[in-house]
Amino acid sequence: MSSRPAVTSNHAAQSSACARTIANTIKSSIPELYIIGSPPASVVAFGSRDSNVNVLEVGDAMGRRGWHLNGISGPPAVHIACTVSRLFVDATRYI
Repeated sequence: MSSRPAVTSNHAAQSSACARTIANTIKSSIPELYIIGSPPASVVAFGSRDSNVNVLEVGDAMGRRGWHLNGISGPPAVHIACTVSRLFVDATRYI
């Protein structure tokens, strides 16, 4: 038996809210990073505006703290997908 919660129609709204929370926290609390685009749904991508901050190293450090992210290029960035399993974790404890 799976320990994952059942997916409901409300999870799409919760996933989008999770992405907005992450994007807003990065914007308001981490000036070295910037959000790429305007996340319309459950994925947030961010890059570094500071040449001394390697965003892929930021992603690696977040991975060691329990985040599941993917590095991207052109520009170098990291993206996070807010999925159902992520909704039940307090994302702010990882930031």
